[in-house]
Amino acid sequence: MSSRFTLFVAATALAMPTQLLFAQYTISVHSGQIQYTSGAVTVGGLPIQKTTTNILSLKNGEVLATGADGAAEVLMTPGVFVRMVSDSSLRMDSISLADTRVTILTGAVMVECAELIKGDNVTFFVGPVPGAPSVELRKQSLFRIDAQPPKVSVLRGEVFAGGVTVTKDKMLALGLPVLQPEKFRLNKQDDLYLFSEARSADSAYASNVVSQSVYNAGGTCLGSSWYYMNPVGMYAYVPCDAYAGMFGYPFYGVNYGYQYFGIPYYCPPPGIFKPSPKYPPKPLPIHPAAPVVTPERSSLIKVPAFVSVLETKPTTMWVSRATYVPNMPGAANQSLSGVYGAASARGGATVNRYMAATSLHGAPSQAGRGASSQGYGGGGYSGSAHYGGGSAGSSYSGGGSSHVSAVSSSAVSSSSAVVATVSTSSPAASSHK
Repeated sequence: MSSRFTLFVAATALAMPTQLLFAQYTISVHSGQIQYTSGAVTVGGLPIQKTTTNILSLKNGEVLATGADGAAEVLMTPGVFVRMVSDSSLRMDSISLADTRVTILTGAVMVECAELIKGDNVTFFVGPVPGAPSVELRKQSLFRIDAQPPKVSVLRGEVFAGGVTVTKDKMLALGLPVLQPEKFRLNKQDDLYLFSEARSADSAYASNVVSQSVYNAGGTCLGSSWYYMNPVGMYAYVPCDAYAGMFGYPFYGVNYGYQYFGIPYYCPPPGIFKPSPKYPPKPLPIHPAAPVVTPERSSLIKVPAFVSVLETKPTTMWVSRATYVPNMPGAANQSLSGVYGAASARGGATVNRYMAATSLHGAPSQAGRGASSQGYGGGGYSGSAHYGGGSAGSSYSGGGSSHVSAVSSSAVSSSSAVVATVSTSSPAASSHK
């Protein structure tokens, strides 16, 4: 397994300055990296919160659990994502890429396998009892595992469970004397599905920005992996080839980085970045004698961004404060439904982070490299406009107008959420600790 990473580093080092390889990002060589958390999430019973300035990972034997308002995403072998929402828990039994083993203890998880590299193995055990039924990854797939009652439901691809191959649109109840896959219809409006879809869109956005950057810098790829984007404290799945993610979002690998035509920078989703109160909004007088205009910067906030592997300093951008700070007019609702869009909140044609980043590429821009005329970062599945300030009820997935038609009209007209500046200063919020 180590040879795969050695080959990539060696090949890339021939085309890129050495300092870029180690200063800009590192390569994850084990499973269990915690990529995203929201709400109540614990490891070993202790609360955690993933931000842009920390690295969180599970060790062998550690238990990750979500509370009633919790959500989390964990990275396994390169290309394999595990997502969970409220009242669920898993135990990381082995973090080895060659033998990744995870036990689903309670609740449910959604697994997306965009790629399974030769030599990597991922197995899930369903239930805490010895001899619990297992679910093995064999190929690209998207499936859900429920702990009680134990079952696996396959949306795309196939898995091997209890000695039985379970294919697309089939469900297998585990732990029964006779295992027989049955047809099923998964509720695509439930919280777990919506959260997983939103995270898949964000993952594709991050991957393609990194692939494009490495390609433009002359880098080559001989092995897929997770790459740590130091300025934003998150990993990007960067394959060599191009893959269609299981939710339909394309992952352009390094060798196909030229095919990505979206916004050429990645800002972390709301909730991951903890903003500084440097420019708090100034309230209006109770009885203003004349119209009062809030200072421009009070509506903006500095957000770290991954721009290019050629950048040696962290890059920050001014984006709409309302999309990143809770409890403000137009800010994302921090309840469970607000984090990633509950089923009841989803409606109409929406544009998530990946779609917004690609749809708005080429729109009229203000000061700032590659920036659209509105701040990137807010919004979700609520059906409210959220590429920029948004309105109350916007939610997790971030970026974009909630209606595709708005991308070419209102999405490029508002100035209240404009990306005002691209800076190469080094704010504490964007430096990795």
